[in-house]
Amino acid sequence: MRDVVSRGTGSGIRTRFGIRADVAGKTGTTQDNTDGWFILMHPQLVAGAWVGFDDGRVTLGDYWGQGAHSALPMVGAFYDMALRGRAIDPDVRLGPENRRPRTVRAQRHRQFLFWRF
Repeated sequence: MRDVVSRGTGSGIRTRFGIRADVAGKTGTTQDNTDGWFILMHPQLVAGAWVGFDDGRVTLGDYWGQGAHSALPMVGAFYDMALRGRAIDPDVRLGPENRRPRTVRAQRHRQFLFWRF
């Protein structure tokens, strides 16, 4: 999840907001771009934002429906204020990455798609 903010869909948290603390995150988009969300994790604070509608017939479109474009700016502004206000320590580190990445394989069984870790 560190890669999401380092070089993935959540990298705007670093480029747009200049957040250099050790953080990890996850962006998300639902089918048909009806919802977008972003979660950012720091050892002292976890925050997230969801953008969407209660009515699935209303969509945000291909651009704004992505959590990296709709929800990330809200979380980025919140974290920026928390860091500037010294509510969280920018030098605190998440735990070390000591696990090897798992291989994920998809298998089809009739009409369902299963993920095995």
